[in-house]
Amino acid sequence: MIKINLLPHKKIKQVDKAVTRLRALVIVVIVLVALGLGYETVHIYSMKSALTKKAAATTQMLDVLKKKAAEAEGYEKSRLEVQQKLKTIQELNKRRIPMTPLLNGVNAAITQNVWLTALSVNGPEFSITGIASDSRKNAEAFANALQALPTFTNVKMGDIKDISKGTKERYSFTLTGKLAGYEDLPPATAPAPAPAKKPAPKKK
Repeated sequence: MIKINLLPHKKIKQVDKAVTRLRALVIVVIVLVALGLGYETVHIYSMKSALTKKAAATTQMLDVLKKKAAEAEGYEKSRLEVQQKLKTIQELNKRRIPMTPLLNGVNAAITQNVWLTALSVNGPEFSITGIASDSRKNAEAFANALQALPTFTNVKMGDIKDISKGTKERYSFTLTGKLAGYEDLPPATAPAPAPAKKPAPKKK
């Protein structure tokens, strides 16, 4: 087949220039797009790296904060335990019954006609047994003297029995009372009974 170029020579040159310009323009656009995509890719990778480092730093900071929070919780728990122990000690000190006021009060009220045979204390309450000579009124006077002291309250005379032998009068007595200003101690809680063991089944 034979091709014949019917276009004028000038027209051919113009077409070649236009094609060349178009090619250059396409190449420039491609290069610009490639540069843009490369820059965007680098920017994305840079942002990803920065965010990864920031996430790692945030995780590390959270771990430190969690550790500090756990330590603070432990300190708070210890503080509450110490406060509870101090409160218990203060309560026990408040309820503790010292023997000194009791013995000092008994010593101040007793006379030469009265001597004691037993003294028992249960919390702030106490009981006394003793012997009075010459008259039962000496035992009653001892109880009244205890009641008159600010150390004691609710002093009550119990039985007075005549235990005289021969010509000497002797009277045994019991009295109860309470130290003023002291609270009753709570009753001790009895331990729960152990569950009864079931008998082992008999062997056939």
